[in-house]
Amino acid sequence: MCGACLAVADFNGDGIPDIGYAYNELTPGSGVVLGNGDGTFRPGVIFPIFHNDEGVPNGFFAADFNGDGRADVLYSSAESIAWIALGNGDGTFQAPIGVSACTSVAAVADVNRDGNADLICGTSILLGKGDGTFRAGATVDANQMDVVLLAADFNGDGNSDLLLQRLSGQLAVALGRGDGTFAADLPVATILTSPITGDFNGDGRVDLAGVCTKAGLICVLPGGGDGTFGNAVMTPLAPGSLAAAADFNGDGKLDLVAGNAVLTGNGDGTFRVPTFFGPGTQACTPPPLIVPCSSVTLEAAVADFNRDGLPDLVAGSVTSVLKGRSIFDVGVLLNDSPGDGFLTAGVSSATLTWPVGPGSIASAFGVNLSPATQAAPPGPPPTTLGGIRLHVRDLLQGDQLAPLLYVSPSQINYVMPSSSAPYAWIGVERVGAPFVPKGIAANIATLAPGFYSVGAGLAAASALRVGPGGTETAVPVIACASPVCSAAPIDLSGAPVYLSLYGTGFAQAMPAGSTCTIAGQTLPVSYAGPQIQIMGLDQVNVLLPNTLAGAGATSVSCLFQAGDVTGASNAVDLTIR
Repeated sequence: MCGACLAVADFNGDGIPDIGYAYNELTPGSGVVLGNGDGTFRPGVIFPIFHNDEGVPNGFFAADFNGDGRADVLYSSAESIAWIALGNGDGTFQAPIGVSACTSVAAVADVNRDGNADLICGTSILLGKGDGTFRAGATVDANQMDVVLLAADFNGDGNSDLLLQRLSGQLAVALGRGDGTFAADLPVATILTSPITGDFNGDGRVDLAGVCTKAGLICVLPGGGDGTFGNAVMTPLAPGSLAAAADFNGDGKLDLVAGNAVLTGNGDGTFRVPTFFGPGTQACTPPPLIVPCSSVTLEAAVADFNRDGLPDLVAGSVTSVLKGRSIFDVGVLLNDSPGDGFLTAGVSSATLTWPVGPGSIASAFGVNLSPATQAAPPGPPPTTLGGIRLHVRDLLQGDQLAPLLYVSPSQINYVMPSSSAPYAWIGVERVGAPFVPKGIAANIATLAPGFYSVGAGLAAASALRVGPGGTETAVPVIACASPVCSAAPIDLSGAPVYLSLYGTGFAQAMPAGSTCTIAGQTLPVSYAGPQIQIMGLDQVNVLLPNTLAGAGATSVSCLFQAGDVTGASNAVDLTIR
């Protein structure tokens, strides 16, 4: 099953990749668009609209089913059968033919090595006759299996093997004999969701990559070359289901598409931090009506759509709008390496992690980001600094210029103007040169709280003692003797002391429901939100009770609330006596 099925093939014989699609969002549809060779597309055939009882397509595949050298398509229907439309070779197709014996197409492969495309339907095999029709073949020894997930050659013998999933979630491999039958299954020890195949550790064998369901990590299972797999190699912080693999940065190592991000491969089965690409950039509602919406990539495929020798990406995204309705979108993302030079387009300047909050101070890192190094002068931050402007595009407000705090060839600090979770596109404009909209995305969340620190994790904070009549006296929190700073013990004897912590990413927070924890005590906050004087800087105030006296060296972290959204901060250190 796929919520947004995609297939890439040359449907009109011009040597340029075209895109086939099937979806069931708001209005179901299925068809192809034809590539122009420059990354743009023109409308093609629209197939009869079918959708099934489960509300999602069973699949969309491109293959030559009748052996005439032209790309045909297979897609699903309301009756849960497969339909094949034979291609005419010019981007048009013959009337669809139903394959009534086939439900829930899992894969298309030549399992009996006769040169004809066969269908894996559930756990049954339909063998292609080479004329667009099929005959019954073997049934995979299901052994309480639920579905076939994909076909690949796991043992390197040239035969198509199958990856299956039991009702329990456990995976197994059924090795193909090359005659349309399969050997008994070989269990796979690690449970993965959304598995894909590739040589992720560079040993020439087919590996499995997927999301580890228990830990939410990316796991690569190294292939043994015999249908078995080794222990999982893990990478933390998977930003979504795995959809595709390719060498996007040209270093000879496979990278992963996971959710709305590309994770660059290290060549050993592990991956670096995500580079977000986000969904489409068209507004989800026409102005002036601004309606909150969110978008997620469900499927992706790889091809060189503009013929520059670099792998590009086509992503099928679903945008959720009013009353639970969804809109399907196919977006082509051209590989513009090195592009604007971004390594990451937006992380919290306080924690150097993603996501970032609306109105927060974000940091971008990369190479050749600006021609000069310059900090913003006092006052409201400018949108032009050091010879550049930073464009932020999202699904709600369109294109905006970000206030700039600091720019250099390797780093840009800016205030995030977008509140369009979960993504906004970031692009650099060099002053005096034409601006071509491009870039990569920053991950945005309503709350992405992070506290700044001084020195080795000391809280960037201040404190006030409020005496009779409201008199205020500063209480030292940090003592600095350049270049070293240390904690100044906060004295809780006498009148009440209010602690103020400074950070970013929690401008949307409300005091009600927000708390801070110090030395094991959970305390209500009296204020949480913008710091007012400095754009992008946020502040939380909390009364330190006398019960904390004598806590000594400790840490503080806060949990912020904004409606039904919560966000936890990092911990920073302080000392209380």
